[in-house]
Formats: sequence, structure tokens, C-alpha cells
Amino acid sequence: MAAIACCAQAGAPAQNAPGPADVQIIPRPRQLMQTGASFRLGRDVSIVLADPRAEDDRFAAQDFIDDVRATVDLPLKLDGRRGRRAILIGLIESAPVRAALKRAGVYASAQLDDEAYLLSVNADGVIVAGKTAAGTFYGL
Repeated sequence: MAAIACCAQAGAPAQNAPGPADVQIIPRPRQLMQTGASFRLGRDVSIVLADPRAEDDRFAAQDFIDDVRATVDLPLKLDGRRGRRAILIGLIESAPVRAALKRAGVYASAQLDDEAYLLSVNADGVIVAGKTAAGTFYGL
């Protein structure tokens, strides 16, 4: 399955992560598997919270939406429905995120720090999964 999975932590030193130089993530991921899949942001993309009641995730999602609008003038929206092309946001331990990660073939280490996150990317979607709300924010 085509996916990019990375596990990063806010304090992770850059030398820990081997990986392609063209992937620009700060801090460098501890682990990175690049498969060549890409995801294009467009008006057909829905932003979906795994837990619609999670205020921290809602804040992080809105911050991401605002950044995208300011950077490329693309008006993304937070949507309760998961469409064909979606960015799923939530905690690693939430049921919808666990199921999505499993479908993508991505598994979280039990030893992730609190600010760690996982990203899984393919042509139809992105999963942004944090160990905590801070991890989700950093993942976005």
C-alpha cells in the first residue's frame, strides 16, 4: 500500500532520522518510509476529526486550515463526513484512527513520547495521529 509513515517527536535530534533529503519535516522524523505516493490538497478534500468533541484537535485543524488559506488561498473546511479524499485527524488510540492506520499498514510503537505523531499519506487521504493533543498539533 502506498503510504508515507513517519514518527516524529518535538525534541528528536536530526541525526536520528535517515531519509530522503527532499522531505522537509522539522524536526526530522525518527522513522520515514517514502513510497512515492502524493496527496494533493484541493477543494474536494474534507478535514475530519476522529472525535468531533475533541476541542484540542478542532483547534489544531482550524490552525492548519488557516495556514493553508493564508499560504495558497485554498479554503479547506472542517467536515464531519469522511469523503473520498480526506485528512483524518485525531489521537492514535481513538478507534477511527486505529482502524485507518491499520488499513494503511501503519503501526504505532508503544514507546512513543507524548509529543510524537504518525503521518500516513496516500493519493486519497492523510492520517494525522498524535500520541496526545500536542502530538496531533505538531503532526499537522
